[in-house]
Amino acid sequence: MGMTLVEDITLANTLHVEIWDASRSIAKDTVKVEVLFSVKVPMTGEYFENPAHYELVKKVHGTELRYEYRKERAFVHHNDREKVFNELVSDFKKGSLRYIENPEFPRRLALSRLRDIMQNAYKYRHILQ
Repeated sequence: MGMTLVEDITLANTLHVEIWDASRSIAKDTVKVEVLFSVKVPMTGEYFENPAHYELVKKVHGTELRYEYRKERAFVHHNDREKVFNELVSDFKKGSLRYIENPEFPRRLALSRLRDIMQNAYKYRHILQ
């Protein structure tokens, strides 16, 4: 089935939430319903107290961070695929859009990426050499 862009929502903080349908058939009459929510977040040095921290995150992730979240449900009957897909999207919108729309979201995301790099440097050793 491949991934199909279903919706692009512009939030009050100017970020865009892309909603992708990544569902695929599992068996003759069942499907794995999968939704990918993707947000591109521009990153600036203003988010960091130490300019070296900005440079570190920029070296690993570039000047644009990507926040992604997946919701899925396996073994859904083909007839229920659209209903389940819409429920997953609705749950995300109710639970997460206000969080992403917060003006502090980009800074918090950048700082969480910095924490991850600092605490798990081994994951990034091929980039940080």
